[in-house]
Amino acid sequence: QVLTVKGNNAFIVGNGIDGLGVVDVTNRNTPFMRTVLNSGSGGAVINNPRSVYVLNNYAYVTNQTSQSLGIIDISVPTQPVQISTISFPNRPRAVFVLGQYAYLTTEESTLEIVDVSNPRLPFQVGRAQSGTAGFSFQNSNSVYAFSRNNRTYVALTSRNSNSFVVIDVTNPAIPNQVSSISHVGGATGPYLSQPSDFFMLGTMAYVISQNGATSGPINNNAGSLQIIDLSNPLAPVSRGYLTGVGAILTPGFVQKSGGSNIIVATKGSNIFAYIADSYKRSLHIVNVTNPANPVLQQTISNVEGLGDSRGIALFGDYA
Repeated sequence: QVLTVKGNNAFIVGNGIDGLGVVDVTNRNTPFMRTVLNSGSGGAVINNPRSVYVLNNYAYVTNQTSQSLGIIDISVPTQPVQISTISFPNRPRAVFVLGQYAYLTTEESTLEIVDVSNPRLPFQVGRAQSGTAGFSFQNSNSVYAFSRNNRTYVALTSRNSNSFVVIDVTNPAIPNQVSSISHVGGATGPYLSQPSDFFMLGTMAYVISQNGATSGPINNNAGSLQIIDLSNPLAPVSRGYLTGVGAILTPGFVQKSGGSNIIVATKGSNIFAYIADSYKRSLHIVNVTNPANPVLQQTISNVEGLGDSRGIALFGDYA
């Protein structure tokens, strides 16, 4: 993601800003920038950052220009300090951290696996290259790691092959692609034409795709929301879809974004997906309580600042 909220602070990266911004969101009506850790400050290397993931007292930032992952100590939010950097032969996009490992996708269609058990001394332990050893996840913008039945998996979008991929990383030195589910369309789905971003809640993955929809409640020839059941990571199952939920990403935008434009959360007895639509400058709220029948609940249109949206996060009752 390019936006992550922890406590009363939002941590932000973005194209054109070589730094990590920290925004105080204690008062939802008057958020303000607390500080920015600029590249070069205290030895920080943050150039053309693509995504940020926050876990405990650390922010993990991917950098395109330096082809690196920077780890920043944010224990004092007003005084973030970069404590380490690890470089790659490829340009990282998205990052997700689970346990002692960080998982990164890259422009060159690789999955980089890094041991971050000591944030000051990260080191690489594994790599998967699309097109080799049975891997196929070209042009992946989103990554999520999860555990199931004492094994660890990484889920990825594969934009070029119109699919959603699952890789077993239980042994990080020997990752192994174990399953995928591809675009079919039509009356049955799945709808995974140029998938861009996704969010996982429980055993379900909620995937938004740029193309493939021919009709829908908002506009035609737009995006789609596909719900995939990963109860068995070896056999992903399509549970439902909603087409025409807005042109989630404008053409070409996905090439530049490593952020997530969807987040899913439980509200009372219901589950909702919140989708930032950069094309129509809107926020779509979809009720996904019944995965087989997702329903567009509300669209908030012409939201200022959503014309080039790169991420969405929830903070209590606020997006």
